Amino acid sequence: MMLDGVVETHTAAMLEPYLDADGCTTGHTGLDFIDPAELPRFVTALDREGFQVHFHALGDRAVRNALDAIEARPGRERRQWPAASPGPPAGGAPG
Repeated sequence: MMLDGVVETHTAAMLEPYLDADGCTTGHTGLDFIDPAELPRFVTALDREGFQVHFHALGDRAVRNALDAIEARPGRERRQWPAASPGPPAGGAPG
């Protein structure tokens, strides 16, 4: 499930706004490609059908949304959940 974009284009879903070239906040926090309010329902339905759900979640907000959706699913027996890695801080450059 593609939850967000990438940091370089400011489309990774972040908790804090991206910064501009001068270090000022842009007010933009990226994009949620799937409505976070609906995500738990989708993950639960796919899991119930036996699908192994994988996420593209680069921003910290997208990672949180994915983990919340996993946590919300009933009967949380074993499933393999691939790791998601948050990007650098909003507006920050990769290490």
